Amino acid sequence: MRRLAPKNILWPGLWSLMLLIVFAVACSAATDDIVTQADIDMIVETAVAAAVPSITPIASGDIEVTVAAAVEATVAAAVDNDIESAEAELELIIEATVEAAVQATVAAIPTPTPSLERPTPEATHESMTMEPLATPVSATTVAMPTPTQASVASEEPAFQEVAIIENYAATRFFPMVLVVIKDIPVRLYLTRLHREHVNKFAIEPFFRSSDVILPGEIGVLEFTPDMTGTFKIRNVGHDFEADLVVVESSEDVSNFYLDRGRQMYALIHSIDDFRIFPEKLTLQDGIPVTVFNISLIAEHLVSFKPFHVPEEINVKPGEISTIEFAPDQSGSFTIHHELHGFSGAMIVE
Repeated sequence: MRRLAPKNILWPGLWSLMLLIVFAVACSAATDDIVTQADIDMIVETAVAAAVPSITPIASGDIEVTVAAAVEATVAAAVDNDIESAEAELELIIEATVEAAVQATVAAIPTPTPSLERPTPEATHESMTMEPLATPVSATTVAMPTPTQASVASEEPAFQEVAIIENYAATRFFPMVLVVIKDIPVRLYLTRLHREHVNKFAIEPFFRSSDVILPGEIGVLEFTPDMTGTFKIRNVGHDFEADLVVVESSEDVSNFYLDRGRQMYALIHSIDDFRIFPEKLTLQDGIPVTVFNISLIAEHLVSFKPFHVPEEINVKPGEISTIEFAPDQSGSFTIHHELHGFSGAMIVE
């Protein structure tokens, strides 16, 4: 925020006031009126009374004394009918007065201390872990890093975030396979396409719940896979499923997709939360990608630059849209909502 300097406020008011005094006394001298000490005292008192209230809110307490001195010196020079001396005297004293006031004002302004704590957001969705999703305090554009061509170091993540979309009419999940790393906590975002609710959702032996999730809501499933292998993601009530593959390392994830010849992910787009779930995709360089997308309420124009740049709406509410591309360079890139301004990260390894 730009702050208006105090000097810009003080100078015009004081200068105009002093010139008015000089002019008044000079006129008196020119008409042969006798200017007595009592007249000078009255002019000084009037000038100070007019000037001080307008500057004391932004100046130090002793400014009144300086203003009085400036007025008296100016009037004295003007009484002698020496207008040039009066103006010179005025300019010197006012310059010193203003500079002192500016320094006192700046010194009195407290330096704000930035807070590193983020405000606690409000919940907008039901969570299977009883930890609802959060609504951001303000809908402002998320600043993402400029894409680079630098190689991304392969390090195990501290937390894994993935998404899955349930389509009751098709009796299947999108995607049909999720790949995660053993012993690293997983946060799985789940939403559904049709009005039928999710019931008795399970990832045996890591997770089981009978919480209800309606269309337009996102369930949050949190668990830590502590064994490798292939496990079933099941909608027990409607009897359809997908696979959860747990591997030992990031290298194993890359080899899994390399063997299959394609990597598949899901993204849930929420204008209410002003974000994508999950907010980051980690992709493997050189392996074709399929991203299943669903919007909760609004239409979106989503780009995966430089690999996929759409020309028309490509994510809509009430339907699952498929975006395909083949990343041919590693680095950090942006998943950007061209219409609404929020973004996610895309890491190609």
